[in-house]
Amino acid sequence: NCNDCKMSGKTRAMTVREKQEQEIIEKSVTIDITKSQVQVKLPFMTDPIQALRLKFKADDNKREAMKVYHSQCQKPEDQKIAVRKVEADLVNLNFMQRLDTLPKATQNQIINTPVKHYFPWRMVFKVELTSTPVCLVVNPSMTGLNMLLAKGENVIGKISDILVRNRLGKHVVSIDICKIY
Repeated sequence: NCNDCKMSGKTRAMTVREKQEQEIIEKSVTIDITKSQVQVKLPFMTDPIQALRLKFKADDNKREAMKVYHSQCQKPEDQKIAVRKVEADLVNLNFMQRLDTLPKATQNQIINTPVKHYFPWRMVFKVELTSTPVCLVVNPSMTGLNMLLAKGENVIGKISDILVRNRLGKHVVSIDICKIY
């Protein structure tokens, strides 16, 4: 019953840095049960203003984001129509909003931030998926944002462990989560 015996191999293998990053990630999440809201702040490991200015060599990455956007505008019309539908769905579900629809204080905060980060997106088509054959995919690594964020503990289980665990239970549940943002 000693604590050493209770620790899994995964826990023992966690580095000091992973442990620190995991704590930062956990502190970045707040749950307000009264409002039925979960709020997550980006868990930065370094000052994002300084790092992004250095990466962008400017106060924003709009030029790079617009290059990606214009490349997407060159796609065939049927693909653009499909992406507009996906975008409209995201707006209707309140995952995306126009800047001018946000509260004035939020607009001012975004407009007056010292460095503006634009998420370049690309359309991805997977016709074999019935629930989401078209997706807007963002690549934060392209802009350097991922390099500034805490990574934390790897909580993805080994497939062999998951399969064995599933065989031991009475029931197995498989879920396809669509539009999780």
